[in-house]
Amino acid sequence: MNHNAIPEPPDATYVGPWVLDDHQARPFNGTERHVRTGIQYTIPVAVRGSQRRDGRVTRHIWVAVGNVVITADEARELARVLVEAADEMDELDGRPDA
Repeated sequence: MNHNAIPEPPDATYVGPWVLDDHQARPFNGTERHVRTGIQYTIPVAVRGSQRRDGRVTRHIWVAVGNVVITADEARELARVLVEAADEMDELDGRPDA
């Protein structure tokens, strides 16, 4: 099968190379959002995933948080951004009412 003939996921901002192991998939990055904190640190929240050889896509939400202290307002903003990312995933996966 010609892997290059498989269209990239429509939300992909980066698509990695095919990994032709047991899973035969390629990683991709989608939308990325940032939550700013008061200590000049941002918490990235991104939709990422993998695409299989048959075109199926699996998405997940990636959050990069180390040992960071945030305020209540920042926690609410992080929650809002996480829900926004989850809603985007549902819409892309054809589950707008999930």
